[in-house]
Amino acid sequence: MSSRLRKVYLVNAKTSGSTTSARISEIDPRGGAAIIGGNGAGKTTTLQVIALFFGYSPIQMVQSGENRESMLRFILPYPESAIVFEYQRGNEPQDVCHVILRRESN
Repeated sequence: MSSRLRKVYLVNAKTSGSTTSARISEIDPRGGAAIIGGNGAGKTTTLQVIALFFGYSPIQMVQSGENRESMLRFILPYPESAIVFEYQRGNEPQDVCHVILRRESN
């Protein structure tokens, strides 16, 4: 049985700066993907989001500390923010699953 990450959706997420995207951004890594942008555009943070799907803890990737929010608090600043992972476990169309990460109210 094959398994693979199909898409990542960033819903009203913040990967850089002080405001969220206020939209849904889609990343399709199948066959490769290029994440481009200027300094501070959020390229590294976006790549770190993909590592969450593969089991990495946010604390393993980014240490929160003085003047730094935790990674998930930064990326998911509002209850309306979410990260959606679409993956396929098997070869049939009905084998597509979704995992949704949302910020808790506290």
